[in-house]
Amino acid sequence: MTQNSANLLAQAKQNLRGQLRGHADRIRLTWMNGSLVLAGRLPTFYQKQLAQEAVRHIQGVRNVENQIAVD
Repeated sequence: MTQNSANLLAQAKQNLRGQLRGHADRIRLTWMNGSLVLAGRLPTFYQKQLAQEAVRHIQGVRNVENQIAVD
């Protein structure tokens, strides 16, 4: 993992903590060729969308692949 991708993942985790508060730890992040992949489980579709919006404007992220499942 490059320093740049580590920085992107750190920024994404920080953004998720701000948006999802107690649920951010339920999300796994993976960086692949300019795409940020979100995976895990959240209680609501609304939270799934919040997670996507929290990371999609991070500089360097070209695409967000939202694989989060809703309970």
